[in-house]
Amino acid sequence: MRTDEHLQRHRIEDKTSRECMMNREPNTHEIRMTIPANESLLHFATGAARQYAELAGFHEEEAYKIELAVEEAVMNVIHHGLSEEDGAPTFEISFSISTPSGICIRIREMGLPFDPSEVSHYDPRSAPLNGVVTGLGVHLIRDMVDVVEYRNLG
Repeated sequence: MRTDEHLQRHRIEDKTSRECMMNREPNTHEIRMTIPANESLLHFATGAARQYAELAGFHEEEAYKIELAVEEAVMNVIHHGLSEEDGAPTFEISFSISTPSGICIRIREMGLPFDPSEVSHYDPRSAPLNGVVTGLGVHLIRDMVDVVEYRNLG
C-alpha cells in the first residue's frame, strides 16, 4: 500500500492545498530525496525541511514548526507504516514552492495504509492522568502546518 502525505505551510493563511497538488508544472526549486526508513537518518529529512523553509523565506520560528511537522510525519512512517519485513524500506520526501508564499512537502512510502480518522484525538488534559499518549504526533503535525492531507494510493 502506498501512502502520500502532504504538509503545507504558508505565510498567508488563505491558500489551499489544491495549489500544492495541482501544481504539476516543472518546479526548478523542487528537491526530492529517497531516505532509508531508519531513525538514525531522520536528520536528513528534518534538516532539509528547515533549510528549504528558510530558503523559501520563512522566519526561524516558522521553519522550526515545519521541521517539527516533518519529524513527526517521518517518525510515524518509520514506526507505524513501514516494516523491516518489507526488505530495506525507504520513503521519499519532496519539497516544492506551492505559491509565492508557501511550500509543499510530500512524504511517500510503500507501507501500511494510514487513516488519520482512526487515530485517537489527543487531549493534553487527560494524557498526563492516564499515562497513555496517543495521537500526539498527528496533533502536532496539524498544529504546525496549515494543511495536512493523507492519501492512500492503493
